[in-house]
Amino acid sequence: MAQREVVITGGVRTAIGGYGGSLKDVPPTKLGAISVKEVVSRAKVDPATVGHVVFGSVIHGEAKDMYFSRVAAIEGGLPVGTPCLTVNRLCGSGLQAIVSAASTSCSATRTSRSARAPRA
Repeated sequence: MAQREVVITGGVRTAIGGYGGSLKDVPPTKLGAISVKEVVSRAKVDPATVGHVVFGSVIHGEAKDMYFSRVAAIEGGLPVGTPCLTVNRLCGSGLQAIVSAASTSCSATRTSRSARAPRA
């Protein structure tokens, strides 16, 4: 099995507005989709090569927001089969998204390495 390379392409943050302000009519998943398109564009990668998407999201305004990362990824141009994870740690959601992405990536790398290890 070939060694797996893990790359975090970068991060993009959505606009920040006041509660009930100028962004109130923009669905959070739309902002997320814009972020997905932008991070893929900045990183100059093929959307089909993205291996995992992690979003931090706090307030679910409608039912599809519970699948925030999945909706944002698909609407942002990633393939339907791309694994996605949404985390909610209130004010720490963005940081938790980074920690979770790193943990998932490291686990996947360790798993592929340990699968090649000979058994005693």
